[in-house]
Formats: sequence, C-alpha cells, structure tokens
Amino acid sequence: MEKFDHAIVIGAGMAGLSSAAVLSAYFNKVTVLDKDCLLPADEGFPNGIRKAVPQGGHIHILLRAGLDVLESVYPGISQTLEARGSVRIQLGVDQQMFEFGEWMPERDLGVYFLSQSRPLLEQVVLEYTEAIANVDIRDRTAVSQVSLPDLHTVSQPTVTLADGEQLTASLIVDAAGNAGPFISRLNAQLVEAVQVDTFPTNIFYSTVHFKKTTDWCGRQENILIIPEPGVGDIGGSLISVEQESWCVSLHGRNGAHPPRTMDEWMEAARALPNDRIWQRIRDAQPVSEVRVFKKPTSTFRRFDLNDHLPAGYLPVGDTITSFNPIYGQGMSVALGHVRVLREQLAQYDDFSGFRSRYLKAACEWSRQAWQRTVSFDTNYRLVEGQEARIGVMRKLTLAQHAKAKADPEFHLKLARQAQMLS
Repeated sequence: MEKFDHAIVIGAGMAGLSSAAVLSAYFNKVTVLDKDCLLPADEGFPNGIRKAVPQGGHIHILLRAGLDVLESVYPGISQTLEARGSVRIQLGVDQQMFEFGEWMPERDLGVYFLSQSRPLLEQVVLEYTEAIANVDIRDRTAVSQVSLPDLHTVSQPTVTLADGEQLTASLIVDAAGNAGPFISRLNAQLVEAVQVDTFPTNIFYSTVHFKKTTDWCGRQENILIIPEPGVGDIGGSLISVEQESWCVSLHGRNGAHPPRTMDEWMEAARALPNDRIWQRIRDAQPVSEVRVFKKPTSTFRRFDLNDHLPAGYLPVGDTITSFNPIYGQGMSVALGHVRVLREQLAQYDDFSGFRSRYLKAACEWSRQAWQRTVSFDTNYRLVEGQEARIGVMRKLTLAQHAKAKADPEFHLKLARQAQMLS
C-alpha cells in the first residue's frame, strides 16, 4: 500500500519507541517527541534513571511474550541485549517462587526471559529506533497542546510544542502514559468520556541495587517471596541484572510502611517470610540509595467502548492500561499493543476500520492481564469476610504446587501463563 505522510508519537518509552519502529514501514516520516533527556545519564548504572520514569530504578521484568514482540520489531535485539549485559533467566531453574510456605518445584522448563535494568533496556531500544532512517526522535521537546480533528475547527491532527512550533500529521500516537496530559483534554472534546476502570492496589516498592559477592558472581537468579494474605504485608523480589549486580525490591500493601533508610530496608529484608534473599544480600555492597515508588491504583481506559474518538488519535501502552507493577506485565502488555498495531496496519483498509479493530484487539490483550492482576490484588484486600477467600486461595495454590511437582507439563503451563505466552 502507498505510505502515509507523517505520524507523531508522543512519549519515548518502550511503547512509544516500538510503535515508531512499526509505523516507519507505513509512513514517510515518524516523529517521536519526549520532554525528557534521552541521552545516557552521566551517573551510569544503577543511578542513571530518567526523570520521567521514576519507577526506572526498580525491578522491570520483560516477560517472554514482550521479548518475543521486541525481537520481531527489532531483529537481533535479544542478542545485543545479552552482549550488553542482560541476564538470561531460565524458568523453573533460575526463577524461584515462595508462596504459602512452599517453593515452586525446580526443573528446566525450556523457556527463558532476559533481565536487565530499565535504563539498559531503554538505551538499546532507543539505539535501534534511532537507526531507522525515517524516524526522527526529538528529546527535551515538551508538547503544550494537541489539537485533534472535529467537525468545526481542525482538519488534521496538530501538535503545538512549548516553543510555539506546530507539527501536523495523519496520525498521533499517544504513548505519554497514565499521567499524560492529553486524556482530560481528549475527554473535553468527546460526546461521551472514555470509561475508566480502576482498582485500588495501594502497593509500594522500596528498592536497592547490590553488587554481588564473589560467591554469587556468575549465578543468575530471580527470587520472588510472596507474603501470605492476612499474615504478612511485605514481600520481596531479587533479580540478577547487568554488571554482576542484583536489583532487590521490597513490596508492601495495606498501609505497610515503606523502608526509606538503609537500616530500615535491611531490617525489613531480614524479616521476609523466607531468608533466601537475605542470605544473598546480607554481606553484599549496596551500590544505590533506597528508592521508593508507590502505585495506589491500577487503571484501564476502555477506548474500545467509545465510538466518538477524534480521527487521527491512537492510544498505546500505559495510556490504555497501567498495572500494579508486582506482576511484571506492564512493558509486555504495552508491547502487545505494538504487536496488535503492526497486525492491523498490515490489514489496513481505511482508518476508521483499522482503528476500531486495533482498539478492540489491544483492549482485549489488556483485559486478559487486567483480570489476572485484579484477581490477585483482590486476595490481598483487608475487607470483611476475606478470611474465607484466603483459605480457598491457600488450598488452590498448594494444590497447584503439588500438581506442578508431579506433572512437568502442568508446571510448564503455569510458567507460560505467567509469561503471557498463553
């Protein structure tokens, strides 16, 4: 098909950059705008965190489903990531999960994902996107206004920058995320506002990076210790990242106090329901300060239910769904939207039909992840009658553990579900 003229992507995170790469095959020019500085930070790992990504210093798992999309958009990127320090985590062997007093069985399930810091992942994706000839990435470029077509005023989507420059395009992709400035302005133009589903998570992350001790160098692990609902409110995650380092997060719910000093943090880590994380970090050298990130609410904007979106507007990533980060689904769901975008562009007939199909498929991908996370989050709410629900959950979880120990195929099925592969 003949290429369109110009697409603008607002936001240079994972969803924005990957969307730009996909759009480059269908548009003569793709412009990516981001208010942040995208150059590698002078501080370097693990302190080189972008201001616009305050959660960037915490654990960021790119599930295997997300990695597969990334590899299809940027062939060879998995190999590049590993060459730059990403760590291969083998499911069932390197990944260990403690829940209701038991560890999941250990066996090689033949599936892996890559672990790395968010800055490393973003930097490699940025480099791959910058190498695309018709993609122009403009960082430190703030957007002051987005004008979308309506019946009376605007004939083509227009972006006005903070310095007054105006850019027009056939398509504007909103990858600005959950806190982007355009949602309220968009709703003001609509006959009916976009429906927003929310669920209270009330979770915090408190994270420290450690240099591995000599005994643990060369060993790659992802340890997840889940607190038992109704018994404890703080759990922990440890994952190997580049430069023989660990990223270790404590996560808490239900009003638990996030540790903010190193002494508080180490004491909370020692008090986890199992000591496997503590045994690794107790003599390790911290290489970062304690960072705290709070996520009070998960959000799902049901763009698929709205028939009045202005022409030329397409949401992607956190603009559609923003999850409780403990399940590691955020980037992989966003990349699922990118996969849907590419599939629908390949079937393009007219914009109205294309966008309708895209929104339906993208929101369905989000819905599956949303149902899973809301179900788990519900188990941790302190509400009347919750004891009975927790009792049922305990029985089901321990039954799953027992079946996974006895049945490798069932164990693989659980792992594939967790990696959004089925």
